[in-house]
Amino acid sequence: MCITNCCNNSNINATCNNTLAVGAILGNNNNNGLVDGCYYISNIEQGIGQGGNDTAIKVDDENNMPDLLLILGNGFKKDTNNINNGYPILNWE
Repeated sequence: MCITNCCNNSNINATCNNTLAVGAILGNNNNNGLVDGCYYISNIEQGIGQGGNDTAIKVDDENNMPDLLLILGNGFKKDTNNINNGYPILNWE
């Protein structure tokens, strides 16, 4: 598994062996998949809830907000209609 160049502003829940794991990018990464170039805006502190190396970066204020559109690439575009609180949205074109 490989998750690259992503952004999320919610939580991801995963249940494995009756244990709940909550992360901002991935709930459970027990197979040690690659998570690279991922950013999150969340009230929790971890990008990966359980397992693996947590390389996701928390964006908690404007001072550490990277240029997400540049990082995420052509799959995303600027949120001109404020449907995602100004954060990049998927580009379906």
